[in-house]
Amino acid sequence: MTSTVGFEEFFEEYWIREGHLEVDVAGFQRLSDAVAEATAPLKPLLGIFAFTAYDPLHPWSDNSEQFFKAWFDLIRAHYVEGLSEVPLLFVGFHLKARFGSSRNSWGMFLTDCALYVSVSLYGDEPPRRYAYSAADQAQPGWAGAFASRVLADFDPDGIEQLVKLSNEPSNYDGLDNPAGINFASVTTPGQMAGVIRSEIILTLEALAGFRAGLGQPDAAETGPVPLTRRVMELGLAGHVRLGTDQHHAKHFKKLAEKLNMGEAEEIVFTLSDATFAGVYGLAVTNRAIRSRDLMESAVVQPLAPAEIFSNDKKRTLAIGKGPVHHIGETVPERLMPAVVTLLNEYLNGDIGE
Repeated sequence: MTSTVGFEEFFEEYWIREGHLEVDVAGFQRLSDAVAEATAPLKPLLGIFAFTAYDPLHPWSDNSEQFFKAWFDLIRAHYVEGLSEVPLLFVGFHLKARFGSSRNSWGMFLTDCALYVSVSLYGDEPPRRYAYSAADQAQPGWAGAFASRVLADFDPDGIEQLVKLSNEPSNYDGLDNPAGINFASVTTPGQMAGVIRSEIILTLEALAGFRAGLGQPDAAETGPVPLTRRVMELGLAGHVRLGTDQHHAKHFKKLAEKLNMGEAEEIVFTLSDATFAGVYGLAVTNRAIRSRDLMESAVVQPLAPAEIFSNDKKRTLAIGKGPVHHIGETVPERLMPAVVTLLNEYLNGDIGE
């Protein structure tokens, strides 16, 4: 455990300077200490790459700086909502950018409300956000199920890089590794995924019961989730075109003509693309769901919740008894379940514009 004086000094230096924390120093320390204590058994396996906000015995003397850089890279840069969350654990590393001399964070970051996961090694896609569900917390084994779901989307190239880095000799200076930790090797991606899964479970279990005492809002979502945020959470940011994005104005105009949209009809979002043969794909408007395949006529159906049947391989789906909608290969097969989730939630009123 860290000393109270030491933590207060850290709090002044790092966190008040950032000006975003929605919990006092005592609450932040209790949460940070609980996470550090819960994950301590895994320190010999993941000690170099696991960071809490304040850890005087961490192998790297600048561990707090690395922690807050990751918080900026993975959360602040992408999610406005994340600014009011309490940052608790970063597992990952900093990788030199493809271009220039900057370094970017890769890995997973847990807060008191959500877990953020890198899905590409060089940050080509925004991290995905997985909010904790209050209903899940009431069920035995929820943390394990949550960890397994998150790991399914974890960037495999990053896990391989983590294995590689963990087996390289470390260049400690006189201030580093004050506890003299002897690290055990994790030699395969499968083993590393297992360690990460255990780290997630231990952290989530340590969080149980803290929210009410801290006065934090419950993690369960209340009211519609913003469309832009949900698109990012589902990993669809590179595939969904938002109707408010003026960069796609010409594309939307052509698509509206092909889909026979009325003058008062406005695009909310699309899963669409264009080739030399024209524009195609699916559009959700303020009045209907419309789509067309290349060289085919447009189809339309009213906005109404219904069961969605998807053929992921063919990139098609049907909503209730409506027509077959063609999305096209602009969306990878692996993301078709995310498309179904997005449409389901939008039609059910769980997503706001």
